[in-house]
Amino acid sequence: MDKEMENFVEDAKRFCSLAEGLVISMDRLKELMLSVLQLYEKALHLPNTEPSEADYSQSAISALPLKMEIRDYYWSVFDPFDDSDEDKVVCMMISDDINDIYRDLKEGLRAYESGDFDTAIWIWKFGVDNHWGVHAVNLIKALHWIRTDRISK
Repeated sequence: MDKEMENFVEDAKRFCSLAEGLVISMDRLKELMLSVLQLYEKALHLPNTEPSEADYSQSAISALPLKMEIRDYYWSVFDPFDDSDEDKVVCMMISDDINDIYRDLKEGLRAYESGDFDTAIWIWKFGVDNHWGVHAVNLIKALHWIRTDRISK
């Protein structure tokens, strides 16, 4: 296993551990933001792989019962390049972002822990490009606004 994958696995485990016991509070924002930023950055360095036929789906991974001590809901533009006249602004949730990142990382960790490294990498790369990466980017923006006291009261 190469160093880039080892680093990502450490960060994925750290994020999952953090999320499993997390009370979302002002005191924990910086720690949460750093964890998400490190995951996103390291996911961009993972090599291209092909998955096996094994199923490590997230169906059995339950949502975390996150305790929110900060505002949970925020507004975001779903697709910043959608030129249609239809509504583009959607209501998002910090707790949903954390849970979606968590479930996608755990699915990859299941593959990794079973020794299926190529599938683990594929799950994480696919996720950063198609699912958890969007949640990570939106989460960072929302937490930045809370951390810098830019939210509407």
